[in-house]
Amino acid sequence: MLFSQQPFKIDFYGVISPDADQNMIKMTEDLYFTQLKDFGLTLTDLRKKTKGENIDSEEAIDFSESEKDSNAFFVIIKRQGDALSGWECKICLKDLKSDETFSTSRVYSSYYKILMESKETLSKTFDTLIADSHSKNPAQPKTSENARAAQATQNEKRLSYIEKSYAEQNNTTSSPSTTESPLDEITGVWGGEPFISKVVIMKGGRGFIIFKNGASMNISVKTNGLSEPKSVTIRQSGHSNASFFPELAREDAIEAAKSAPPIEWTLSLSNQNTLSGSKHTMVKTSSNTIAQGEISVTWNRI
Repeated sequence: MLFSQQPFKIDFYGVISPDADQNMIKMTEDLYFTQLKDFGLTLTDLRKKTKGENIDSEEAIDFSESEKDSNAFFVIIKRQGDALSGWECKICLKDLKSDETFSTSRVYSSYYKILMESKETLSKTFDTLIADSHSKNPAQPKTSENARAAQATQNEKRLSYIEKSYAEQNNTTSSPSTTESPLDEITGVWGGEPFISKVVIMKGGRGFIIFKNGASMNISVKTNGLSEPKSVTIRQSGHSNASFFPELAREDAIEAAKSAPPIEWTLSLSNQNTLSGSKHTMVKTSSNTIAQGEISVTWNRI
Protein backbone atom coordinates (compact mmCIF):
# COMPACT_ATOMS: atom_id res chain seq x y z
CA MET A 1 0.00 0.00 0.00
CA LEU A 2 1.38 3.36 -1.04
CA PHE A 3 0.05 6.87 -0.61
CA SER A 4 -0.21 9.72 -3.05
CA GLN A 5 1.13 12.31 -0.61
CA GLN A 6 3.33 12.03 2.46
CA PRO A 7 3.51 8.62 4.19
CA PHE A 8 0.60 7.92 6.52
CA LYS A 9 1.75 7.96 10.15
CA ILE A 10 0.75 4.94 12.21
CA ASP A 11 1.57 4.23 15.85
CA PHE A 12 1.06 0.51 16.41
CA TYR A 13 -0.40 -0.20 19.84
CA GLY A 14 -0.81 -3.92 19.28
CA VAL A 15 -3.54 -6.29 20.43
CA ILE A 16 -5.68 -5.95 23.52
CA SER A 17 -7.40 -9.12 24.67
CA PRO A 18 -8.64 -10.06 28.14
CA ASP A 19 -9.36 -13.61 26.92
CA ALA A 20 -6.46 -14.83 24.77
CA ASP A 21 -3.19 -16.07 26.26
CA GLN A 22 -0.02 -14.04 25.89
CA ASN A 23 1.60 -16.32 23.32
CA MET A 24 -1.38 -16.01 20.99
CA ILE A 25 -1.53 -12.24 21.50
CA LYS A 26 2.16 -11.87 20.63
CA MET A 27 1.77 -14.06 17.56
CA THR A 28 -1.17 -11.94 16.38
CA GLU A 29 0.69 -8.68 17.02
CA ASP A 30 3.75 -9.87 15.13
CA LEU A 31 1.64 -10.78 12.11
CA TYR A 32 -0.19 -7.44 12.05
CA PHE A 33 3.04 -5.50 12.52
CA THR A 34 4.84 -7.43 9.76
CA GLN A 35 1.99 -6.81 7.34
CA LEU A 36 1.71 -3.12 8.19
CA LYS A 37 5.43 -2.68 7.47
CA ASP A 38 4.74 -3.62 3.85
CA PHE A 39 2.10 -0.91 3.40
CA GLY A 40 4.46 2.05 2.83
CA LEU A 41 3.66 3.67 6.19
CA THR A 42 5.62 5.70 8.69
CA LEU A 43 5.24 3.04 11.37
CA THR A 44 6.15 3.33 15.07
CA ASP A 45 5.95 0.35 17.43
CA LEU A 46 4.24 1.39 20.69
CA ARG A 47 3.06 -2.03 21.84
CA LYS A 48 4.65 -1.40 25.24
CA LYS A 49 1.85 1.09 25.98
CA THR A 50 -0.78 -1.66 26.07
CA LYS A 51 1.13 -4.19 28.17
CA GLY A 52 0.29 -2.81 31.60
CA GLU A 53 -2.35 -4.19 33.94
CA ASN A 54 -6.04 -3.49 33.29
CA ILE A 55 -5.45 -2.48 29.66
CA ASP A 56 -8.55 -4.14 28.23
CA SER A 57 -10.28 -1.39 26.24
CA GLU A 58 -9.53 1.69 24.16
CA GLU A 59 -10.33 3.93 27.11
CA ALA A 60 -7.47 2.37 29.09
CA ILE A 61 -4.79 3.11 26.46
CA ASP A 62 -2.40 5.99 27.08
CA PHE A 63 -1.86 7.73 23.72
CA SER A 64 0.29 10.53 25.16
CA GLU A 65 3.49 9.27 23.51
CA SER A 66 1.98 9.71 20.03
CA GLU A 67 2.19 12.93 18.04
CA LYS A 68 -1.08 14.67 17.26
CA ASP A 69 -0.65 14.30 13.49
CA SER A 70 -0.34 10.53 13.82
CA ASN A 71 -2.91 7.73 13.92
CA ALA A 72 -3.12 4.90 16.45
CA PHE A 73 -3.71 1.39 15.14
CA PHE A 74 -4.83 -1.26 17.62
CA VAL A 75 -6.91 -4.43 17.71
CA ILE A 76 -9.33 -5.59 20.39
CA ILE A 77 -10.05 -9.34 20.49
CA LYS A 78 -12.67 -10.76 22.84
CA ARG A 79 -14.37 -14.09 23.25
CA GLN A 80 -18.11 -13.83 22.72
CA GLY A 81 -19.10 -16.22 25.48
CA ASP A 82 -17.82 -19.49 26.93
CA ALA A 83 -14.79 -21.51 25.88
CA LEU A 84 -16.56 -22.93 22.81
CA SER A 85 -17.85 -19.61 21.50
CA GLY A 86 -16.48 -17.44 18.71
CA TRP A 87 -14.08 -14.51 18.85
CA GLU A 88 -14.80 -10.90 17.92
CA CYS A 89 -11.88 -9.09 16.29
CA LYS A 90 -12.25 -5.29 16.22
CA ILE A 91 -9.64 -3.43 14.15
CA CYS A 92 -9.35 0.23 15.16
CA LEU A 93 -7.75 3.33 13.66
CA LYS A 94 -7.77 6.41 15.90
CA ASP A 95 -7.18 9.86 14.44
CA LEU A 96 -5.29 11.45 17.32
CA LYS A 97 -5.84 14.97 16.01
CA SER A 98 -9.64 14.72 16.01
CA ASP A 99 -9.76 12.05 18.76
CA GLU A 100 -12.15 9.99 16.62
CA THR A 101 -11.85 6.22 16.35
CA PHE A 102 -12.85 4.35 13.20
CA SER A 103 -13.32 0.60 13.53
CA THR A 104 -14.56 -2.54 11.84
CA SER A 105 -15.47 -5.83 13.55
CA ARG A 106 -15.77 -9.43 12.48
CA VAL A 107 -16.64 -12.60 14.40
CA TYR A 108 -14.52 -15.74 13.85
CA SER A 109 -15.46 -19.29 14.81
CA SER A 110 -12.00 -19.84 16.30
CA TYR A 111 -9.14 -17.59 17.35
CA TYR A 112 -6.88 -19.10 14.78
CA LYS A 113 -9.10 -17.97 11.91
CA ILE A 114 -8.04 -14.42 12.84
CA LEU A 115 -4.42 -15.31 12.12
CA MET A 116 -5.38 -16.92 8.83
CA GLU A 117 -6.69 -13.70 7.32
CA SER A 118 -4.59 -12.72 4.32
CA LYS A 119 -2.62 -9.51 3.89
CA GLU A 120 -5.09 -8.55 1.16
CA THR A 121 -7.94 -8.63 3.67
CA LEU A 122 -6.03 -6.43 6.11
CA SER A 123 -5.14 -4.06 3.27
CA LYS A 124 -8.79 -3.63 2.28
CA THR A 125 -9.85 -3.21 5.90
CA PHE A 126 -7.14 -0.65 6.44
CA ASP A 127 -8.14 1.27 3.32
CA THR A 128 -11.75 1.32 4.51
CA LEU A 129 -10.75 2.78 7.87
CA ILE A 130 -8.58 5.41 6.19
CA ALA A 131 -11.43 6.27 3.81
CA ASP A 132 -13.78 6.72 6.78
CA SER A 133 -11.20 8.90 8.46
CA HIS A 134 -10.63 10.90 5.27
CA SER A 135 -14.35 11.58 4.83
CA LYS A 136 -14.32 13.25 8.24
CA ASN A 137 -10.83 14.75 7.87
CA PRO A 138 -10.05 15.67 4.23
CA ALA A 139 -6.45 16.61 5.11
CA GLN A 140 -5.60 12.94 5.53
CA PRO A 141 -3.67 11.43 2.56
CA LYS A 142 -5.64 9.14 0.26
CA THR A 143 -4.61 5.66 -0.70
CA SER A 144 -3.75 4.55 -4.20
CA GLU A 145 -6.09 1.84 -5.48
CA ASN A 146 -3.53 0.52 -7.94
CA ALA A 147 -0.81 0.35 -5.28
CA ARG A 148 -3.16 -1.49 -2.95
CA ALA A 149 -3.88 -4.07 -5.63
CA ALA A 150 -0.15 -4.49 -6.27
CA GLN A 151 0.45 -5.17 -2.58
CA ALA A 152 -2.35 -7.73 -2.29
CA THR A 153 -1.19 -11.30 -1.70
CA GLN A 154 -2.85 -14.48 -2.80
CA ASN A 155 -5.52 -15.75 -0.38
CA GLU A 156 -4.48 -18.91 1.40
CA LYS A 157 -6.86 -21.82 1.50
CA ARG A 158 -8.72 -22.27 4.76
CA LEU A 159 -9.03 -25.97 5.55
CA SER A 160 -11.54 -27.19 8.13
CA TYR A 161 -9.02 -29.22 10.09
CA ILE A 162 -7.03 -26.05 10.88
CA GLU A 163 -9.90 -24.99 13.09
CA LYS A 164 -10.17 -28.49 14.52
CA SER A 165 -6.46 -28.60 15.34
CA TYR A 166 -6.68 -25.33 17.22
CA ALA A 167 -9.95 -26.24 18.96
CA GLU A 168 -8.55 -29.52 20.25
CA GLN A 169 -5.64 -27.73 21.87
CA ASN A 170 -7.60 -24.76 23.18
CA ASN A 171 -11.00 -26.17 24.17
CA THR A 172 -10.78 -24.80 27.70
CA THR A 173 -9.90 -21.42 29.10
CA SER A 174 -6.80 -21.48 31.28
CA SER A 175 -4.74 -18.94 33.14
CA PRO A 176 -1.36 -18.04 31.64
CA SER A 177 1.37 -20.30 32.96
CA THR A 178 4.25 -18.78 34.84
CA THR A 179 6.42 -21.84 34.14
CA GLU A 180 8.60 -21.58 31.05
CA SER A 181 8.18 -24.40 28.56
CA PRO A 182 10.94 -25.44 26.15
CA LEU A 183 8.41 -24.85 23.35
CA ASP A 184 7.77 -21.24 24.35
CA GLU A 185 10.86 -20.05 22.50
CA ILE A 186 9.69 -21.45 19.17
CA THR A 187 5.92 -20.88 19.45
CA GLY A 188 4.85 -18.63 16.61
CA VAL A 189 4.84 -18.35 12.83
CA TRP A 190 7.85 -19.25 10.69
CA GLY A 191 8.78 -19.17 7.02
CA GLY A 192 11.78 -19.58 4.78
CA GLU A 193 11.39 -22.65 2.60
CA PRO A 194 10.67 -21.81 -1.05
CA PHE A 195 7.55 -24.02 -1.27
CA ILE A 196 6.12 -23.25 2.19
CA SER A 197 3.97 -20.24 2.99
CA LYS A 198 3.85 -20.55 6.78
CA VAL A 199 4.84 -22.89 9.59
CA VAL A 200 2.69 -22.41 12.68
CA ILE A 201 3.96 -23.84 15.98
CA MET A 202 1.53 -23.79 18.89
CA LYS A 203 1.84 -24.60 22.54
CA GLY A 204 1.47 -28.26 23.47
CA GLY A 205 3.73 -29.60 20.73
CA ARG A 206 1.33 -29.20 17.83
CA GLY A 207 1.14 -27.06 14.74
CA PHE A 208 0.67 -27.13 11.01
CA ILE A 209 2.35 -26.15 7.76
CA ILE A 210 0.67 -24.30 4.91
CA PHE A 211 2.28 -24.96 1.53
CA LYS A 212 2.19 -22.42 -1.28
CA ASN A 213 0.31 -24.97 -3.39
CA GLY A 214 -2.59 -24.75 -0.91
CA ALA A 215 -1.97 -28.00 1.00
CA SER A 216 -1.79 -28.12 4.80
CA MET A 217 0.09 -30.60 6.96
CA ASN A 218 -0.46 -31.22 10.65
CA ILE A 219 2.80 -31.57 12.59
CA SER A 220 4.08 -32.64 15.99
CA VAL A 221 6.86 -30.64 17.63
CA LYS A 222 9.44 -31.82 20.16
CA THR A 223 12.51 -30.16 21.65
CA ASN A 224 15.49 -31.44 23.60
CA GLY A 225 14.37 -29.41 26.61
CA LEU A 226 16.34 -26.44 27.83
CA SER A 227 19.76 -27.95 27.13
CA GLU A 228 22.23 -26.34 24.75
CA PRO A 229 22.37 -26.35 21.81
CA LYS A 230 18.61 -26.32 21.57
CA SER A 231 17.26 -28.65 18.91
CA VAL A 232 13.76 -29.16 17.53
CA THR A 233 12.24 -32.18 15.80
CA ILE A 234 9.17 -31.49 13.69
CA ARG A 235 7.34 -34.47 12.23
CA GLN A 236 4.48 -34.86 9.81
CA SER A 237 1.27 -36.16 11.39
CA GLY A 238 -1.18 -38.20 9.34
CA HIS A 239 -0.98 -39.71 5.89
CA SER A 240 1.27 -38.47 3.12
CA ASN A 241 -0.04 -36.37 0.27
CA ALA A 242 1.58 -35.71 -3.09
CA SER A 243 1.30 -31.98 -2.34
CA PHE A 244 3.75 -32.47 0.56
CA PHE A 245 6.53 -33.07 -2.00
CA PRO A 246 6.54 -29.84 -4.05
CA GLU A 247 10.24 -30.27 -4.84
CA LEU A 248 9.33 -33.24 -7.06
CA ALA A 249 7.56 -33.39 -10.40
CA ARG A 250 3.86 -34.11 -9.93
CA GLU A 251 4.02 -37.70 -11.19
CA ASP A 252 6.99 -38.45 -8.94
CA ALA A 253 5.25 -36.84 -5.96
CA ILE A 254 2.14 -38.97 -6.46
CA GLU A 255 4.24 -42.12 -6.56
CA ALA A 256 6.35 -41.05 -3.55
CA ALA A 257 3.27 -40.35 -1.43
CA LYS A 258 2.18 -43.99 -1.67
CA SER A 259 5.00 -45.30 0.54
CA ALA A 260 6.90 -42.30 1.89
CA PRO A 261 7.68 -42.20 5.62
CA PRO A 262 6.56 -39.06 7.49
CA ILE A 263 8.53 -35.96 6.57
CA GLU A 264 10.73 -34.79 9.43
CA TRP A 265 12.74 -31.65 10.15
CA THR A 266 15.72 -31.70 12.50
CA LEU A 267 16.51 -28.08 13.35
CA SER A 268 18.66 -26.10 15.76
CA LEU A 269 17.71 -22.76 17.29
CA SER A 270 20.69 -20.62 16.29
CA ASN A 271 19.04 -17.46 17.63
CA GLN A 272 15.58 -16.33 18.73
CA ASN A 273 14.41 -15.85 15.15
CA THR A 274 16.27 -18.56 13.21
CA LEU A 275 15.90 -22.35 12.99
CA SER A 276 18.25 -24.20 10.66
CA GLY A 277 19.05 -27.81 9.86
CA SER A 278 17.78 -30.61 7.63
CA LYS A 279 14.50 -31.70 6.12
CA HIS A 280 14.18 -35.48 5.69
CA THR A 281 11.90 -36.08 2.71
CA MET A 282 11.66 -37.80 -0.66
CA VAL A 283 14.10 -36.41 -3.22
CA LYS A 284 15.29 -37.19 -6.72
CA THR A 285 18.72 -38.78 -6.57
CA SER A 286 21.65 -38.43 -8.96
CA SER A 287 20.68 -41.79 -10.48
CA ASN A 288 17.26 -40.33 -11.34
CA THR A 289 15.38 -42.37 -8.76
CA ILE A 290 13.12 -41.19 -5.91
CA ALA A 291 14.40 -42.00 -2.44
CA GLN A 292 14.52 -40.52 1.03
CA GLY A 293 17.15 -37.83 1.39
CA GLU A 294 18.01 -34.58 3.12
CA ILE A 295 17.53 -30.95 2.16
CA SER A 296 19.21 -28.13 4.04
CA VAL A 297 16.64 -25.60 5.30
CA THR A 298 16.51 -22.39 7.31
CA TRP A 299 13.34 -21.05 8.90
CA ASN A 300 12.94 -17.44 9.98
CA ARG A 301 10.36 -16.13 12.38
CA ILE A 302 7.66 -14.08 10.61
